[in-house]
Amino acid sequence: MRTHARILVASVILTMLFSATAASHVSWDGTAGMLRVYDAGTIGKGKLVFSLGTSYMRWPEERLLQCPGSFYNYAGGTDPKEVTLNFFTSRAGLTLGLSDHVEIAANLDIRNWIMEVPSELEQGDFKTMYRGGLGDTWLLLKLAPPIPTKYFKFGVLGTASFPTGNKERRFTTDSIDFRLDGLFTFDMTHTDAFVPTKLHVNVGYVFNLSLI
Repeated sequence: MRTHARILVASVILTMLFSATAASHVSWDGTAGMLRVYDAGTIGKGKLVFSLGTSYMRWPEERLLQCPGSFYNYAGGTDPKEVTLNFFTSRAGLTLGLSDHVEIAANLDIRNWIMEVPSELEQGDFKTMYRGGLGDTWLLLKLAPPIPTKYFKFGVLGTASFPTGNKERRFTTDSIDFRLDGLFTFDMTHTDAFVPTKLHVNVGYVFNLSLI
């Protein structure tokens, strides 16, 4: 449920990640249930990277709420209804390095959702069901100005999401969103005296046009 106000994301996210070949590109921003951070670097001029990732979440014994649009309304009666929810989210991304300091990316979410209803609760339309389809589309632009050190990186990431997902299946935010993030990376992969590690800090602000 989206709040009816501008969403301020002023969280400073801190995590330590081991270096990887394509860790700096913006075509995948993490998986559900994990801290989602971006590297302030880029993939480099002329490079094209395709990425595909999948995340899975399982919510056992999830109690359905009696509210408009809830599957609870299909069940009948007034007793609490508990189900198991399974979420599979895959993301395909393509990133292109326009220069050593600028890259663009496009992401498309593919969503699958399964609600497991205990056999003793099944009745009518209230039963185990599966839904799958496309989610929203994301376009990203990252700017990483050069600085005279290899240990620190700064960047700015602009993101626009478009409601291409299926509304009836609840695979979309049903709005155009814009996000602006400031990125900072402390790169310790060049030091021999420490485990090769990168430290990322992201601070962002989300603009929801449907709430303006």
